[in-house]
Amino acid sequence: MTNRQKLILNNIPFAQIIAGRMYKSVGNILEYEEILSCATIGLIDAIDKYKDNYGAKFNTYAFFRMKGVIIDELRKIDHLSRNMRQKIKDNLIEDITLVDYDKVKNILPKNYLEINEDKIDIELAIKKLSKIEQIIIYYHYYYDLSDGAISTKLNKKYSTIRRIRIQAIQKLKIYLGGE
Repeated sequence: MTNRQKLILNNIPFAQIIAGRMYKSVGNILEYEEILSCATIGLIDAIDKYKDNYGAKFNTYAFFRMKGVIIDELRKIDHLSRNMRQKIKDNLIEDITLVDYDKVKNILPKNYLEINEDKIDIELAIKKLSKIEQIIIYYHYYYDLSDGAISTKLNKKYSTIRRIRIQAIQKLKIYLGGE
């Protein structure tokens, strides 16, 4: 067994710790095994690129390499740009009624659209929804966020966001005289 292989095997528990910590914060996006794979790739990369002459401890260097690979993987599957994610983090949502009417009308019953295309009715119907339903509808139809992206933002499971969004759409249809 080479020194490189020994270093890898000796540091796998460290990679597991890093993967476990990251999983707690992003577990609704990636599975633990995927995060551990990324951490292991980062560990191997750290072993290959580490130079002692910079004065950093190997564990410190490896920590940042592993975390960096995990974050890179998250960015690959994220549909939002960094700018959009920052806007969401900054909570620039002031008015729920800014939902794009053209996007919302696609979920409304056809008989409602034939009778009345009044934007105010939609705004009033949205205001009847619970706060979480309003936020999810807003994120989905104004920012074009997927249920996965919304689950990340609100720190809720994907299935919960999807269920709430579907319920909110059903309520909107009822409020607006449809199905």
